[in-house]
Amino acid sequence: MRKLVMSAAIAVALVPLGAALATPTAGGSKSSVTGGGRYDRAECAINFSINGRTAPNGATGEQTAVMSNAPGAIAGCPGQGQIKATVTCVAVNGHDAEIRGIITKQTGSFGPEFFPDGDNVFVTDVQDNGNPSTGTPDTIVQYVDQPGSENSCQAPSGDQLFTVDNGNVVVRTS
Repeated sequence: MRKLVMSAAIAVALVPLGAALATPTAGGSKSSVTGGGRYDRAECAINFSINGRTAPNGATGEQTAVMSNAPGAIAGCPGQGQIKATVTCVAVNGHDAEIRGIITKQTGSFGPEFFPDGDNVFVTDVQDNGNPSTGTPDTIVQYVDQPGSENSCQAPSGDQLFTVDNGNVVVRTS
């Protein structure tokens, strides 16, 4: 069974140390990461939504992940659950982005007992590969991290583990 926590351990090990730090670019540029859809459909399908934006006073937005007992899930999926977080930082590097936020809701299979004790930061790393009709799907990984890391966004460099099976992610810097 593939668990989100296992994905987190792999993702943390793969995140390069030289990734860009989360600071708005000079001249008042704004970054945003928006989208939604479903990933890991072949095993334990997870629906997600992300809406993170840089603003003059920091980042704003919300991110969620919901696991359901959708038909086709493999035996052993942990069952229904939801995790929701308020966005605290956004980092963008080209088509790659990371959003972090403080967890405001955890239920069921995404409840506190499923994740390491005390971890309260929800992280979403994505790669925007354009319109889904082009044939190259966007990629994503979501995991929890330690307290105090909510403002430590680093844009990943293409190491997201799952393809977005249904949906789209849009990464922008203006």
